[in-house]
Amino acid sequence: QTIVRKDSMVTFNKCKYSVPAEYIGMPVRLLVSENRLHIYYSTELISTHILSQKRLNYKPDHYKQLLSRRISDTETIEEIATKNLKQLDVLL
Repeated sequence: QTIVRKDSMVTFNKCKYSVPAEYIGMPVRLLVSENRLHIYYSTELISTHILSQKRLNYKPDHYKQLLSRRISDTETIEEIATKNLKQLDVLL
């Protein structure tokens, strides 16, 4: 069991994987099956990710949810999310 961090991420094998922003600060369980990370809140499956060697693994919708906590304009959120996620892929 682990706690979802403020960046809406959990850590598994030194890599971070995103969950929906509403789970920040909540305890979740991580289960691995067939090269996939399954993330559960209580008994509810809240996210799955293919295991990766990338340090940060954000799903675009999770990242947009995180941005929407600070920015209200949806066009701006879309623009910033697209730009930032592309940069993360290049840098990491």
